[in-house]
Amino acid sequence: MREVSQEIKDEYEKIKDKISFEEFLNKMDEYKKENADVSFIDDVSFAHMVVGDYITEKNEPLGEKRNSGR
Repeated sequence: MREVSQEIKDEYEKIKDKISFEEFLNKMDEYKKENADVSFIDDVSFAHMVVGDYITEKNEPLGEKRNSGR
């Protein structure tokens, strides 16, 4: 098995109930192949991309949060 950084393991923890670790690594490899010509994307970024496929987080502008209690 290949060496995996703690950051990548932490990303996998977010979706471990959705896919296996092997599937996670395979999806990372797919993104690497698709983006082989982009030199600034690292393994952690690919891990973020895989997690993004499974998790959609709602982003609220900070202004709305601050003003909602008034």
